[in-house]
Amino acid sequence: MRIYKPIKQTFITQGFGLLNTVPELIPMYQELGLIGHNGLDFSAPINTPIYYNASVKGTVWKMGIYNDGCKYLNILVSDCGNNKMYQFRYLHLLDWNVQPGQVLEGGELIAYADNTGKYSKGSHLHFDLSPMVANGNSFDYAEPGNGYGGQIDVSPFYDNRFIKDVMIQQLGQAISLIQKILNFLKGRS
Repeated sequence: MRIYKPIKQTFITQGFGLLNTVPELIPMYQELGLIGHNGLDFSAPINTPIYYNASVKGTVWKMGIYNDGCKYLNILVSDCGNNKMYQFRYLHLLDWNVQPGQVLEGGELIAYADNTGKYSKGSHLHFDLSPMVANGNSFDYAEPGNGYGGQIDVSPFYDNRFIKDVMIQQLGQAISLIQKILNFLKGRS
């Protein structure tokens, strides 16, 4: 299974894991019981089209609104290459373009971006990936106690075109850190 960008003209504004978490947001994630950011955030003005972004078919599993007002869409994916089930989750949506049970091919329009939910800091798309295990007629997170709510790092599944975007994001974070250090040192002199 390969994963592509879910938005055509976008960049990553926050990566997965503690090292890629915007430092000012760490207390918010800790309030949610997370070590750090549990997915990828993509820049997306309100009403930006979002596309199903995998090389394998997916099935719309759940869609709705969380208690905090965040609209979401969950898609189940069976990766035939390793016989595992995954859940793709898309958050902070304006509207959906799919129905529960619908089978999707890569590149199909699934939703539109917005700024929904108490924890959203502006219009964007949060995308994350979770390994799942069957539990009767439903599914559970395979790694619920991993510190990220069961979500895992998406990077091992990136398509090569996606890697360039991640490298640009990491370079931007390094430049930002260097700028903060220089500003600190400038203030001390």
